[in-house]
Amino acid sequence: MSFSIYTHDFFRSFEMSTDVDGTRKACIQEPILRFLAHENFDTAREVYEGFFDCYRIKIEGDASFVDLLDKLLHYEKKAAVLLDKQRDHYVHSVNVFILGLSIFAQNKIYSDMFTKNVFETQNYIGRYDSPQEEFLFRWGLASLLHDIGYPVEITQNQIGGFIKFITSVDAASSANPFIEFKNFNALNSIDKIMYESAFAGAYPATASELDFYSPVDLLAHGICRTLPSVDAEMIKNTLRGYLQKMQSAAFVDHAFYSAVIMLKWYGFLAQKSGQGPGVFFYPVLDAATAIFLHNFYPHGLTKSPYNMPPLAAQHHPIAYLLMLCDELQDWNRVAYGTEDKKKILPQSIDIQICPRKLNIHYETIGGVLTDEFSEKKNKLFARILELAQVFPDGVNITSSTVACQTVKELEMNDIHSDQLLSRPTMEVLTRMAQKIHADYNAHQRTTGGNTLPNWSELDENYKYANIRQAKGAFAKLRLAGYECRDASLPLRSGYKEVVEFPAQMVEPLSILEHEDWVTDRKSQGWTYAAVRDNEKKHHPLLVPYDDLSEAEKDKDRNAVRNVFPLVHSIGLKVYEKKKDE
Repeated sequence: MSFSIYTHDFFRSFEMSTDVDGTRKACIQEPILRFLAHENFDTAREVYEGFFDCYRIKIEGDASFVDLLDKLLHYEKKAAVLLDKQRDHYVHSVNVFILGLSIFAQNKIYSDMFTKNVFETQNYIGRYDSPQEEFLFRWGLASLLHDIGYPVEITQNQIGGFIKFITSVDAASSANPFIEFKNFNALNSIDKIMYESAFAGAYPATASELDFYSPVDLLAHGICRTLPSVDAEMIKNTLRGYLQKMQSAAFVDHAFYSAVIMLKWYGFLAQKSGQGPGVFFYPVLDAATAIFLHNFYPHGLTKSPYNMPPLAAQHHPIAYLLMLCDELQDWNRVAYGTEDKKKILPQSIDIQICPRKLNIHYETIGGVLTDEFSEKKNKLFARILELAQVFPDGVNITSSTVACQTVKELEMNDIHSDQLLSRPTMEVLTRMAQKIHADYNAHQRTTGGNTLPNWSELDENYKYANIRQAKGAFAKLRLAGYECRDASLPLRSGYKEVVEFPAQMVEPLSILEHEDWVTDRKSQGWTYAAVRDNEKKHHPLLVPYDDLSEAEKDKDRNAVRNVFPLVHSIGLKVYEKKKDE
């Protein structure tokens, strides 16, 4: 079965809280389906935006976890090429996210373990009524943010590699450079705003000496809370001294930084928004602990002095799933490092997720995946996870080579600017999508055509099609170098208002408009046919832009020209930075 079918299974009977018209659900599900049809940086970003918009903490400004992920992407693409070993983690994390949703949907043993772990032991204000949504929230945070600390590791490896090259000229001993902080507390602290009074009596005696505004201490508490066999004092001291251990050994644990960054950002934003402390100290800390454990458990807790056995799913379901999915997700990953570029890596996967069994078959093109590839994974899983608990009939990992087939090129499009561009919120996108839908119905009434139901009753596919069009409008403005702001705000110094696209931009943007439409249709299963058939999903316009009639091209041109009226209709204006005279 395909991931798209598993995704449909996850969302089929899923109703999200505060989702009165299905918009929030569509904003997560539809980007996943588009990503599965075309795995690239752009569709991966849509998944990130869909999740973090739906579970957005509303604060002043526009701080977003998507900004962190964009930073990761920029750093990997520009800095990781100087390393021997480095692979993509941006598209990878989205695949990990989807794989976890699929396992939850298909494996009742695991989903029951998660439900029992959370709903029998963690009763707090703000917990979702549905185990499925509680899982989605926790798993999305853990899987989509588990590698945001990689830029620190990349920097360490760059410095180490360069200094090793310098010192090798006279065969001197290694200099072992490392990253050091003048004030690590600036990173390992959460600004106190409102939670202090909420701590009283909320935590057991083992946590009484922990600093709950220190992400490192929070991680120690999270581990003790979910892994009762871990000695509280030992793990507290281990984590408090972990930075010094990394420095003395000249290495960086990216998962440590990922977890600390997530807790620092979320701890501040959650307080700023007035969100209850229970959400932060249960699902968010649960996800952060899973992020830390996915690297520390295999390399730290299973070794002396802990000698922990393989992790059981009922002790920490999210960490268990992250360790499993992160290790399994090896297909379709861009190699940045010089040595990784030479390796034979899987291009695709055939997966069967059953109620009691997991079958994974990796395929590569133009090379050979050796038996060692599968054997290494099997040995690792036997050491770190109790797989028989969740898959009592076994986990079967195999691999093969596909011959005489064209290599599928990854659609990894360059980001257009090093600058992180502001992005519209889900609320803004929804307002514009509703306006697009209303304009369509108004046009249909004028021309005597068939109208569609009101927004609240509209099918999710149509809703997301309108949201895609809204996103496309803002994407075109970004491509042109423009940005949007609320029309009521004063004009910023150095900027001027723009009221239309320059004439020379209309045709290139019209081509993009058509290509986006074709991609969207194909991702939903539509194919070309000379005669349109909605039942069979046939459409005569699924052709290159140059093959369209002038009348059809005009429709795309009009869509481009209509971007500015649409933006103005929802209370925004468009600006560009003045060029130096």
